[in-house]
Amino acid sequence: MSRKASAFVCDEALFSLTGKITISGLYTQDIVIVSNEQQINQLVFLFTVETSKSQPFKSAMLKIAFPGGDPVLVPMMTVIHPASIDDDRRKSMVFRQPVLVPMPILRPGRIVASVLHEDGEMEAGGFWVVTMEEAQKKQTEATRAKG
Repeated sequence: MSRKASAFVCDEALFSLTGKITISGLYTQDIVIVSNEQQINQLVFLFTVETSKSQPFKSAMLKIAFPGGDPVLVPMMTVIHPASIDDDRRKSMVFRQPVLVPMPILRPGRIVASVLHEDGEMEAGGFWVVTMEEAQKKQTEATRAKG
């Protein structure tokens, strides 16, 4: 089994004591900003990282690279509940970890979420930031092409 990673981005995530996550403001398309540089309150990236039990991570960092900014690096918690490791029905270990980025400055371009580990880097997802003007122009072009 190869290692896999994915991520999504939202405005808020609430984690309960029983392991449930309540998501608010999930971005399903581009993140639209009103100018070429806009600071917002926060973004939450939720990473899901999977590896086989035979290939546990020795070290791992979660990385978020914003257009025109310094990357955010957060150590990945690689400790897993013993019951998950001892359960023979489970062939892999799955880690889910949020990364809160307070007051990010958004610029047009692609935000890249990835996982750095001892064997390299794997991309978990890309999220496009576009200006309102660019989003409206693309919408107008798409409408004209249909009609």
